[in-house]
Amino acid sequence: SLNILDVCGLQNASFGNWGDTSDDAVTISNAADHIYRKFIFTGEQMTGAVFVGEANDLGMLTDVGMVKGIMQTQTELGAWKDFLKESPFDVRRAYIATGVAAKLAQTTLLGQKAQPRGYRFGGQTDQSAVDGSHAQLVSPKAAAMEKAAEVAEAMAAEAAAAGESAEA
Repeated sequence: SLNILDVCGLQNASFGNWGDTSDDAVTISNAADHIYRKFIFTGEQMTGAVFVGEANDLGMLTDVGMVKGIMQTQTELGAWKDFLKESPFDVRRAYIATGVAAKLAQTTLLGQKAQPRGYRFGGQTDQSAVDGSHAQLVSPKAAAMEKAAEVAEAMAAEAAAAGESAEA
C-alpha cells in the first residue's frame, strides 16, 4: 500500500512493509534540509520505503513512483540493490536497468480488461486518426509493450555505458 501524509509543509510517503525493523535497510536523514529516506530490502527485493521531505520536493519527485513500481513488480534487484544502498537518490538508474517499466506495461491494475464507458452520444465510434507519436498512446497493448521494452533496453544500455565510463 501507499500512504501519503502532508503536515506543516512536510510530506511523508510510505510503501509496503515500511515499519519492518530489518537490518537490511538504508536510511538517509538530514534534519536541516528536511530530508529522510529509508529503503528496506528482503533478499534481493525492495519491500518497504519511507520518504519525508518538503512538499515541493517530495510530491514532485518521480522517485516515489519508481520505488512503488520496483516494489509492485517484486523486481529482483541483484547488484542494483547495493547501488541503491550507496546512492538512494539515484533510483532512476536501478528502475531503468532492471526493466521495471516494461514489467508494469505487461500488467493490468484492474484485474480485468478495460471496457469502453459508452460516453459517446448515440453510441458513435471514435473517428480520430491515429498517427505519429499519438499512435504509441492508443495502439494495442502488445505494440505498447514492445515499445516500452525497446526504450527500457536502450536506457539500460545507456546507464551501463555511463557506469563503465565512470569506472574508467
